[in-house]
Amino acid sequence: MDRNEQRILILEDNINDFGLLYQQLRALTYHGDDIYKFSTLNNLLSVPEGDNRILLLNFSLLGADPKNSLQQVAAAFPGIPVVVLCEMSDSEEAAELMKEGAQDCLVKGQFTEDTLAHSITMARVRKQATGLQTINEAIEALPQHSGPVVPAAKPQAAATEAPALHPIVPRIEHVTITTQNNYQLFEESPIPMWIYHSGTGKILMVNAAAIYHYGYSEEEFLEMGVQDLRVAGDKPIDAEVVKIPLLNSFYNSSKRRHVKKDGEAFYVQVYTHTILYETGTAGLMMALDINNRYVVEKQNAELHEIIRQQNRQFDDILTSVSEVIWSCNADDSRILYINNACAAVYGYSPEELKENSGILASLVHPEDIDIVEQAYLGLAQTGKLHVEHRVYDKDGKLKHIVTQAVLKKENEDSRGIVNGITIDITRLRDIEEKLRESSREMETILESITDGFFAINKNWEFTYVNKEFERILRLNGQVLIGRNIWETVPGVEEMQVYQELYRAVKENHTVRFEEYFPPLKIWLSVNAYPRENGLAVYFRDITEEKKRILRIEEQNKKLTDIAWLQSHKVRGPVATIMGLVRLFNYENPADPENQKILEGIEYATTGLDDIIREVVEKTTGTSDDKK
Repeated sequence: MDRNEQRILILEDNINDFGLLYQQLRALTYHGDDIYKFSTLNNLLSVPEGDNRILLLNFSLLGADPKNSLQQVAAAFPGIPVVVLCEMSDSEEAAELMKEGAQDCLVKGQFTEDTLAHSITMARVRKQATGLQTINEAIEALPQHSGPVVPAAKPQAAATEAPALHPIVPRIEHVTITTQNNYQLFEESPIPMWIYHSGTGKILMVNAAAIYHYGYSEEEFLEMGVQDLRVAGDKPIDAEVVKIPLLNSFYNSSKRRHVKKDGEAFYVQVYTHTILYETGTAGLMMALDINNRYVVEKQNAELHEIIRQQNRQFDDILTSVSEVIWSCNADDSRILYINNACAAVYGYSPEELKENSGILASLVHPEDIDIVEQAYLGLAQTGKLHVEHRVYDKDGKLKHIVTQAVLKKENEDSRGIVNGITIDITRLRDIEEKLRESSREMETILESITDGFFAINKNWEFTYVNKEFERILRLNGQVLIGRNIWETVPGVEEMQVYQELYRAVKENHTVRFEEYFPPLKIWLSVNAYPRENGLAVYFRDITEEKKRILRIEEQNKKLTDIAWLQSHKVRGPVATIMGLVRLFNYENPADPENQKILEGIEYATTGLDDIIREVVEKTTGTSDDKK
């Protein structure tokens, strides 16, 4: 077979797909030196323009705007036909490119060497037909050389011309199945095929692959129509109209479900072709089993939908949170993603920050620049970052933020991506400052009061003592902070303060008591107030007050004794004297009884004198105590 010297440029990055395509082209007599592979569209467009080239373009490599890419190809290679190669899932979108200037579209894995040869030939015909009046003229204009085998073309007797915008596509003489070579290709093909009547759809001939794959015998096939192979619920209401192509090429009748003899339903991709059968026109149908691929594609579609929904939910979550979620390149800090929370923190929209990543660095407070730079240097070394600093937002308002980030690398040589979260803690820092101010005010108050004060936590450890505490108890407060109160004074467990403070915590109510403090020989008045995390205790030195009370109590006791002497002992002698005076005989002073009365008065008077002396002694003692 003579070498086909037609050069072909292929845009394909899948080595397996290219290898299969290369083998098919080599089988069609194309020389390996004339087959050129390009992995990117830019590489293809850099090839100088030449003659006699065919362009085979992988649809997925045409980018997000395939129409624009096709226009670039047409501008770079004017006059050169284009055949688009695509996956089944992209077939509809890829076919649209035929309206934009592509000459044909083939689905990967769905074409044979002959189909590829025919597609290349007809692509050249269609490309040349754009400048001629008819396809027949384009066919006659083809170079005469040995090339891919295609059906012999015989123009109709009277070619019909069409307006320039609507070129006429003529029929090519149909291939008849009655020739020995064609029959052998039909019978021995590994793809299930059958010939059917174009009008009724009745199956007229079936090959061995169909009998093997479907399980029906040849006799059973010949009793069936093409509709009988379809799943009952999928059959169209009207008889199926078999579309016969204007050109002698396969027509993609799309995928459908067929049913085997054992009842198993499966998906097939059906192609039809117009042929001559026993001098009459019939249809040739070829069915490719795509069930496994369809199931996988369906599962992939469902998976993609799940992923899409999850991504949308994830985006919704990231959009709704108040924390700034972001991702950037490690080398140039170019922002790859940042959620809408950045507008509330920085005052800039995600679009503004993506366009100019340097904005964030310019917002850092001048005094915090070194802190931020050191933190990001540490990120390159440790892979982690945690830094708190201040920034000015777009309106010049000062804010406090905390940023945490991690560095992700695919390998040691890659620069990596930084993923992080930034939290606005301005409100928190404002609250902390107010709390510190309140704490300072409270400390000033506690330091100014005349009572000793200390606070202990739930572990009975000192957390605060004021200066009056230190003065009264003669202890260093700084030494006590963090120490257990019961370890401070030996023997304190035996004191009343031990039981009372425990009772305040256990019963969660205020206790008030007085306690004598033996080490300093002083009396203390104590008030303890439970709080959420321990006790607040106030106390004062009442030693002098205690002494005055004791003196008053002693004086009261003496006065009580004096009153008792006056009311009990003094009254007896006075009553005696008064009684004897009434018995005295004043009319006869010489009465001998008067002498006895005078002796009794003298005795009572002596007793009264002793009592008066005792009263005087008690009174004198009370006066001395006052001094």
